[in-house]
Amino acid sequence: MSITSFQLYKSGKRSFSHDEYKSFHAQYEKVYGFNFSQTRIYNSLLEIGIFDEEKLPSGNVRISFRLPYTYYYFVACYLSRNIEKEDVKSKVCEILDSIFRREESHIWIFLTHLSLYYYRLVFFCSTVS
Repeated sequence: MSITSFQLYKSGKRSFSHDEYKSFHAQYEKVYGFNFSQTRIYNSLLEIGIFDEEKLPSGNVRISFRLPYTYYYFVACYLSRNIEKEDVKSKVCEILDSIFRREESHIWIFLTHLSLYYYRLVFFCSTVS
């Protein structure tokens, strides 16, 4: 879920199509080396309330996180697990610089909770800026 959330965050989107879900699932298979049924996982995520579906007038379905805090949490999970990557470091500093925005402030709260060294996040961003 963290990869999906982070990709959505980077793109500025909050929902995605079934085709995009299939692409996210394929990335999970590649990164984590598993091969589970896309349909079964998707239905489970709907059933437990992680995902929500919106049926569009065109007949297509848009998928989103049912609760915004679930989305914020998974974005922060991705950031905390990948903090050594340069693009992630840059994104963390952007979030801190934009902490006055609702989305960024919520992601920052989860990120500081998930990070062992909060002061390192702030110090790093202050030296980069």
